[in-house]
Amino acid sequence: MTYFEKIIEEKKGHSAFDVSLWSALYQAHPALSDTSEANLNGRLAEIEKNIQFLCGSAFWNDALRPEFGWQSPWWWFRARQFTLCELERRGMVAPPAKDLGAPHKLHRDYIRRRNPLAVRISKIRWLTDLLDGKIRFGAASSYADPALQTSQRDDEIARDIFLPGSLATITLENGVRRPLAGEIRLSGSRTHSVEGKTTVLPYWLLSFSTELDARLLGEFSLENMHEQGFFVLFDVEKFHLRLSEAAQPSELICGRVAVDYYDEHFPPSWGEGQFAVIGLKPFRYAGQRELRFFLLPDGGATHSLNSPIELQTEKLDDIAGVYNSMGEKEAGCGPRRVFF
Repeated sequence: MTYFEKIIEEKKGHSAFDVSLWSALYQAHPALSDTSEANLNGRLAEIEKNIQFLCGSAFWNDALRPEFGWQSPWWWFRARQFTLCELERRGMVAPPAKDLGAPHKLHRDYIRRRNPLAVRISKIRWLTDLLDGKIRFGAASSYADPALQTSQRDDEIARDIFLPGSLATITLENGVRRPLAGEIRLSGSRTHSVEGKTTVLPYWLLSFSTELDARLLGEFSLENMHEQGFFVLFDVEKFHLRLSEAAQPSELICGRVAVDYYDEHFPPSWGEGQFAVIGLKPFRYAGQRELRFFLLPDGGATHSLNSPIELQTEKLDDIAGVYNSMGEKEAGCGPRRVFF
């Protein structure tokens, strides 16, 4: 039995695992009816991957109802059932789930001091620079670069939702009304319009994960896996304070947000204001469990929209450590090993 199958079998015994209810809900609102076959299969694969990242623990947030969103395991199983219902409606067979395997067991010395923390995955030599206080924030607009890996590539300026085209109609010249083919895409973005001129509201970001999960190495794979490692930040508050102090001379405001994830086909009520775009991402990225530090221009400060911003802080070796892909410490503070 695969790790994914074990999770399904375990959760089936819970009263909240209600396939009949979820199937009825989807029949009442078949929001995936105009989704392409490729996107439907891709959606299922992302859901099943994230179930393995997020729902493996026997008691992981089991008390949370689906209405709480992505942090509830039942939200994921409901999203999966919605997708399976649409596949069945089309007479399609769901492909088998790609198995990620169970997460590495964390060393007891790490567990003792693990909350709150943040983890960044990258090349060890870049993480060593970070430990030396060389902080690089990427421009949000640069993350749409097609050269980036799929785990990194995203339009960080806009957020989309998709509706079935059948919900809208167009009127032809002869007066005949027809439903739209395909899906309707609605976008919200970090832009500002004055007298018909629209400008992008820029920001810069530095991303971490709230969990030390070695399986994420596969999400950010490099040609040589041995070059990868983990930057484990053991004092998030102190790090944020040092970033804020370093950003002030450049007239920048430093903030942080734990990213919220949403379903583009079954969206919740979006929060008001431009801040929502910074702290919101489609659910395909949810396994990363991102904690995001970001920079915003303060007042009249101007910075190149597509270029990174680099800050210099004091060394971080008193609040962070660099570990190789095997979980062995290379530099900084923290336990000697983070994995058993």
